[in-house]
Amino acid sequence: MIILFITEMIGITAAAASGAFIGIKNRFDLFGVLVLGAVSALGGGLIRDVLLGHLPPRMFQNYWYLSVATIVSAIVFLFFTLSNKINKTQKEDKNLSVSIITQVLVIMLFL
Repeated sequence: MIILFITEMIGITAAAASGAFIGIKNRFDLFGVLVLGAVSALGGGLIRDVLLGHLPPRMFQNYWYLSVATIVSAIVFLFFTLSNKINKTQKEDKNLSVSIITQVLVIMLFL
């Protein structure tokens, strides 16, 4: 059970970072980046739970989901606002997200 939780946190981290990168690219402020990171990390699971009738959705049952998405988005925002290296790291973000998602799927296949 702990392995599933860890893989969920890794996936939320990758999706929140990806959403935060898009917000930074479009010159959003801190609040916009936090919202975009949280929506991209948690929106799919929220829609899934509502459509399946699992109420309240899982993201509201455990505070870790929203906390991780918000903290990762804030760290990405602060890091890239201070460093101003957005164009160089966009390719690295896509590669990181794809590799993390692939690793999570492989782990889930062997469970």
